Amino acid sequence: MEAARLAFALIRFAGAVAYPLIGHTPPGVLKVGTEAYMFSPSWRRVPRDEVEAFLVGLPSPALLAPTLTTDPRRV
Repeated sequence: MEAARLAFALIRFAGAVAYPLIGHTPPGVLKVGTEAYMFSPSWRRVPRDEVEAFLVGLPSPALLAPTLTTDPRRV
């Protein structure tokens, strides 16, 4: 759990300089970067308050590679 807390702190730190998603977020869908995060390869939205549990529950070690952009049209 401690490793998950540290990993999430790193994700939040890197996310502070990320570009916001361009486009419309439908009503009722969590906004990526503020309300939820997405992780490859599933790309499902993980609510902020569930990220640590998500990381702890991974079936194998993970490589953290936070990106500075969340929208491929910006690169």
